[in-house]
Amino acid sequence: MKQGLLYLLLTVSYLSFSQMELGLDVSSGFGLNHKTEASVGGATKTWQTVTQVGLRFQFGLLPTKKVALETGLYAKYIRATGEIGTMHFTYNTLRLLIPVGLKFNLTNNWNASAGVYIQNNRDFENIIVNQAFNFRFDGYCQVAYQPTAQFAFSVRYQRALSNLNSAYFINDAQNAVLCGITCYFKSQPKR
Repeated sequence: MKQGLLYLLLTVSYLSFSQMELGLDVSSGFGLNHKTEASVGGATKTWQTVTQVGLRFQFGLLPTKKVALETGLYAKYIRATGEIGTMHFTYNTLRLLIPVGLKFNLTNNWNASAGVYIQNNRDFENIIVNQAFNFRFDGYCQVAYQPTAQFAFSVRYQRALSNLNSAYFINDAQNAVLCGITCYFKSQPKR
């Protein structure tokens, strides 16, 4: 039994890592809050621009190359502007993202991805052990067009899954729409 599990683990690992892809992903877009009331956390007319840059690591889960596990490490820069009463504010913040998801190769050129981003919701120097709202979970879905084995163009929708106080949505919106490009450093021949 143990030998069978070890053989299965080694076989899956070999097949997975022999199909790996490593890429640099750059995405930019805007944040949206869906609240119907006029303000979020007391702020009105909030607007966020979002830029994400990171390394994306993918490895195949099946020998058919139709499904891959995605993970990586990203930096997320957010520039938020808004008004609280008569005061205007601009807020810049940097967050760390770790994506975990699945990529489905639909055709030779099109793929879809879905998963979760784990990110710090507070600045690292402000994280207190066992404090609520230290981290945030965002779900994402993405559609990408890959004309060559080296490049892919994508459109991504992200939504906060964590039950957060609305004040946290002032600088990092509940919803985001991004467009991006991925440059693959090590890729497999075109599917």
